[in-house]
Amino acid sequence: MKGKLIWSIFWALVGVFVIVVSTIFIPPAVILLMPLGLLPAIFLAAIVVFVLLSVALLFLTVKTKVGGILKKFLLLTGASAVGLPVFVLLHNVVSGLFNIEEPCLLYHGNPCMPDRLSGRGSG
Repeated sequence: MKGKLIWSIFWALVGVFVIVVSTIFIPPAVILLMPLGLLPAIFLAAIVVFVLLSVALLFLTVKTKVGGILKKFLLLTGASAVGLPVFVLLHNVVSGLFNIEEPCLLYHGNPCMPDRLSGRGSG
């Protein structure tokens, strides 16, 4: 029974990860949810569910008798999912404390590629 529960949690974790990534990187999802004011609520709820599912995956993987490469895979999946929000918070704290600004290639464009919005390019 616990083996089926582990796989259910794993696939739910994958599904929630897709929701989190789509609220960040897929423009139609952002365009649809932003005017309604639902984007922050859905994003934060998905992050909370993501962390809780990853903690449950870690706990069940350690408690059940899963062995070999499957156990390593499930532990790595759960640990990386727990670590992601921790690293995001640490990054933001350090950037805020030391006033570090990083170039964002998503918004400023790659210097080697032409800027499609303004018509400028590096030739």
